[in-house]
Amino acid sequence: MKVKVEVVNDEKISIHIYTCLKAWKDSFVSCQPIIELDGCFLKGQYGGELLTVVGHDANNQMLPIAYAIVEVENKDTWSWFLDLLVGDLGGADICRFCTFMSGQQKVIFVHSFM
Repeated sequence: MKVKVEVVNDEKISIHIYTCLKAWKDSFVSCQPIIELDGCFLKGQYGGELLTVVGHDANNQMLPIAYAIVEVENKDTWSWFLDLLVGDLGGADICRFCTFMSGQQKVIFVHSFM
């Protein structure tokens, strides 16, 4: 789990929370090499957005890999999220063989796997 807090003039302006449990990371090795990305609004008291990454295991069942809670879904928050994810999954050498899919096509992943 990682928490990122941005402070401007002694005031917290944004908080990002990233979670990738060890059991999820360990299960990733048996997944198909397709990773699905999605985001949704959080409608509670604090708002924000939930970014998720899921894979499919050998039985084609959905497997959560990681999630993040951010204030806004944009290029910067997705890049932050995916950089942490790639590091957790074993780095660019492992992830370059995966296909990252997003239904909304808003994600621009700038990390180079080559």
